[in-house]
Amino acid sequence: MRDEDKSVYLETIETMYTGLDLFEAELKRRGTQFFLGDERPGILDYNVWPWFERMEAFHSRSQMDWGRFPEMVKFRKNAFAKKKERKK
Repeated sequence: MRDEDKSVYLETIETMYTGLDLFEAELKRRGTQFFLGDERPGILDYNVWPWFERMEAFHSRSQMDWGRFPEMVKFRKNAFAKKKERKK
């Protein structure tokens, strides 16, 4: 990777971290599985979830530090579990 490309890549990752920090802080503040609460996802959860479903593809090609976002990792896991429950 050229230095110029690497610089853009690192800037993009940092921008993503800044956005994810907001979601991480909000989930931590609420202390719930979802933004709506613990029982079920709400409209915000349904709007955020598809982006996190796609993050797996990005994660496999990047060096994102998911340890920085433990609440978002739990959110993704919980949302995925709820999605599987609905399909049964």
